Amino acid sequence: MAGTKKKKGTASTSTPPNDPKPAPVDNDDSNGSDSDDEEPVKGKAKGKKRGNACHFQGQRFEFMKEQWPVYMTASEARKGSGKGSGNQSALEDFWRTFFAQWWKKFPWRLELNEEPDPDAEPVEEKDEDMSEKDLDAKGDKQRQLKKKIKGWFNRQRPTSTSIRSNPFFPWLSRLRAIQESSSPRRASEAQYLMQHEKYKKAFEKRFKKEHPTPPKEQRLALQVALATKMLAELSQEDQAALREQRDKEHEIALKEYEEAVECLPSVDPDVQQECRNTMAAVLGPLLGGLKAYTGYTFNVLAARVGEGGNFDVASVNVGDVNGESWVDWNTDDYREVLTRFLKFVLQVEVEAGKNISNASVAEAVNTFCPPARAAATTTGTAATHGSSSTTSKAPAKKPAAKKAATQSPAGNAGGVAAPPVHLLNEDLIQITPEPSMENGLVDLPPHQWQHPECIMGAFGWDPYCNTGVPRPAGQDVPVMHYGS
Repeated sequence: MAGTKKKKGTASTSTPPNDPKPAPVDNDDSNGSDSDDEEPVKGKAKGKKRGNACHFQGQRFEFMKEQWPVYMTASEARKGSGKGSGNQSALEDFWRTFFAQWWKKFPWRLELNEEPDPDAEPVEEKDEDMSEKDLDAKGDKQRQLKKKIKGWFNRQRPTSTSIRSNPFFPWLSRLRAIQESSSPRRASEAQYLMQHEKYKKAFEKRFKKEHPTPPKEQRLALQVALATKMLAELSQEDQAALREQRDKEHEIALKEYEEAVECLPSVDPDVQQECRNTMAAVLGPLLGGLKAYTGYTFNVLAARVGEGGNFDVASVNVGDVNGESWVDWNTDDYREVLTRFLKFVLQVEVEAGKNISNASVAEAVNTFCPPARAAATTTGTAATHGSSSTTSKAPAKKPAAKKAATQSPAGNAGGVAAPPVHLLNEDLIQITPEPSMENGLVDLPPHQWQHPECIMGAFGWDPYCNTGVPRPAGQDVPVMHYGS
């Protein structure tokens, strides 16, 4: 009987929005109205719409890639850490500098499909020397191109709403699930002045002088009255600037709130860290389900290079040998795989323009997966399909930890497993007996902290999570080796 050969498919992928390496195809603009549709190419089948060509190629594309980290820095600086603390002009300054360099490199008369001559001397064309017709043409062309460029940069951000079309978005959104809260309210001008870093000290000093011992029930009213008085003493220009800054910050806060409520991706480092902390809890059930459907054994490795060259490594494993995950069953082999993977991650970060001069693959491997992994001794019997959670940090150019230990979830099914063990750089072993929001976990019933293999139960994975209730044979629970 003739067999059917199974063709290995290649998934269509695009660069993640938070990866500074831009996607090679740019099919639409920020408002979707400027599609640059082309005439059908001779020989092409009718009825099939041809994909739009990338607006930016060659030297233009390379220049935009170089400017991506600068753009992200300016975008984050605009947010700041509190009211009045953000650099509201950071993004405006970026665009001003960017376009000054752009028009110098790529004169407005040059078509997008034309490369500038590297040997030609740039000739600056002054507006006063141009005809009215050329000035109008220049203005129209620059406005359209600015729109395309800003749209391109915006689409590289992880906040792109295209994530909603991802069929796995409902599941991915669990990475950023938040408690319900009210939307941010816009402060009055007087309230904003009281909290603004430029006026806060002067306001507090004056309030203390005018009201040394204000009655508690009148304190807020007196503060607002004084702030209103100080606001009236400002010039019209300062009042307008304060009002504009307040409105901008409220707009940013409102957008962030809407993104959080909709569980959209974010470029905020703190939000991304929360999502990384939650990743194992979200990915574990998915891998467990895939194993149930396919019979595959899984080990997912994830890594990035953070600030100071520190590696941030995470691993989720489904499948075991005698109760041991891959990292415990054959540590040496796992270290070799991890080493090769981190070398690849290092190159990805280089392509993204990150400074990785202090990053050390060897130290990261030794910290996340030490050569000798001693099992933590505990009372009771570990569960066959128990779950362990370990964390580690790979220091930049510092000696790696000499000794570290982790839970080895081997033993008889249905027993009590040890609490999660954290790998620390100080060669210490710390048992975590209670929930910690730093790990991105919700408050769990006490028995789930006595049974860390049941942590996944808080996310709907393990229905047998209960004291004294054995899990049926074959119920695989992901083993998490979680580093940050």
